[in-house]
Amino acid sequence: MGLDLSMTAVPIEMKNIFSKVIEKRESEYPSIIFSLPRAFKTDFCDFGHPDWIEFKKDAQMLLEYYPNKQFDNKYYFDSNRTYDALDYLISKKINDYNYTFFGDGIEFKESLGVQGRTLKYWDIKILRRKSKLVEKIESGDLMKHYDFEKMEKLGVYKISQINCHKENVEEVFINLKSFLSEAIQLNGYVLIIKD
Repeated sequence: MGLDLSMTAVPIEMKNIFSKVIEKRESEYPSIIFSLPRAFKTDFCDFGHPDWIEFKKDAQMLLEYYPNKQFDNKYYFDSNRTYDALDYLISKKINDYNYTFFGDGIEFKESLGVQGRTLKYWDIKILRRKSKLVEKIESGDLMKHYDFEKMEKLGVYKISQINCHKENVEEVFINLKSFLSEAIQLNGYVLIIKD
């Protein structure tokens, strides 16, 4: 089983779901938050479980605050397992070897995923800072720092698989820039799900 990292842009009204997670911390509700993008779909299975039914209802209410009252793919980002490679490349580009683009954020300890990972999110302040950083970077400049041997030696996640199609890293970076631009328009949060 491998890890991937995805991000979902949500309106500020997500704070209502955050509050409910805290209120219902002893139930299944806090872990269902990792399924939020799927819960926006009408065919999301609630298993007839009260917590799942309630979460599905809350997710559908959150949709009301998106433009045109619908969740669009532009509010979802899948790193396609390149998140660690991107972290490495961005840190090299900005000359800060301790920097992790995806690794920081606000921990929401009340929500644990199936692999025991805590949900993280960015508020609008962090989101603006992250977006401003990547807007200054061109994908071609980023890829000048791509060094398979060094990245493999440092244990960059899935680098052997990524190296076969390293042009995908550039594509994912372009998608990241676009996602962040759209996320800022929502003026809310970005959920970072590593599972």
